[in-house]
Amino acid sequence: MTCQNRIYTWLLVATMISLLTLTLNAQNCADINAAVLPNDSISVTYGEFYRVTPFTADVVVKNQWGGTVFSANGVADTDALELYACPLIGKTLKVELRVTGGGACHSELTVKLDGGPVVMGRTDTLWCTDPAVTSHEAWEALVGTPTAIVPCRPAEAAEFVADWIEPNDTCDQDVAKIIYREYAAYDKDGNRGSAFDTITVFRMPTITEMNAECPEVDTMYCGITAFPRMDGDDVAGYYTGPRLYKYNPETMTCDTLWFVYVEDDNGDGWFSEDEFKLTNDFDGTKCGVVFKRKVHKFEDDCSPVYKVDLEIKQLCAGAAGDPTCDISVSPLE
Repeated sequence: MTCQNRIYTWLLVATMISLLTLTLNAQNCADINAAVLPNDSISVTYGEFYRVTPFTADVVVKNQWGGTVFSANGVADTDALELYACPLIGKTLKVELRVTGGGACHSELTVKLDGGPVVMGRTDTLWCTDPAVTSHEAWEALVGTPTAIVPCRPAEAAEFVADWIEPNDTCDQDVAKIIYREYAAYDKDGNRGSAFDTITVFRMPTITEMNAECPEVDTMYCGITAFPRMDGDDVAGYYTGPRLYKYNPETMTCDTLWFVYVEDDNGDGWFSEDEFKLTNDFDGTKCGVVFKRKVHKFEDDCSPVYKVDLEIKQLCAGAAGDPTCDISVSPLE
């Protein structure tokens, strides 16, 4: 009788210890609801399932029918379970972890679409004379329209929302302003995603005889767009006449900043006086330069000649130009 009591007591204690171990393991385990990433996958570290770290474990992932989706031996708590997620949306997976040295987890892993489209922002620099500073159509003609990535669905086209401006009114500094150009897209569920293109706008350096050029004669050809201006309205145009050169450290070449451009607004193949335009006309460019031009056209049925007088008044210059672009030192044409 005494022996039986001892066996019964030992079995009871062993059962209680086993139940206690299972309870502790359950408290250290977690179910995960993972969001699909832009690359159509999910990524969850094993330490998110079993919170007693560090550890190594064997893992088996099963679908709702008990079939094995993934298995691996000797994974660490910092390793990630990565799965192609699109077929798993709305489904429940079973994740079994058997920890080296003791311990186990039986967790549930569900997959959700969350967060809306992902729009990737871009970064670039523009001179204040560029039409893309104030025209998002010109900007899109230059760099393209951003695409919104929608996990497990076709990509969506992002649309322009607004420009958010951070001005810099301090002269003798290159940066005239920074534009945060917002684009957004919606998925079919109405979720919104947005991002900003960051555009740093440079003002002109001090205009001098050393960095500016005003050719006495320039030639334009009907229908030729040697210096196209992309302004988003499908009107062909090109730059001509006076220009300034400023060194671009990114391309290690001299950028050309044009003062005058022409557009064939009426599409007749010729240029009238009011079709000679100025690059500081773009509203809000903060170029710090005022141009005035006077155009006289000498009529000729074959090759008309234009006399253009340009008056320049610089109110706020950027930093000094780089001597690499000194027109007296190196040819620029």
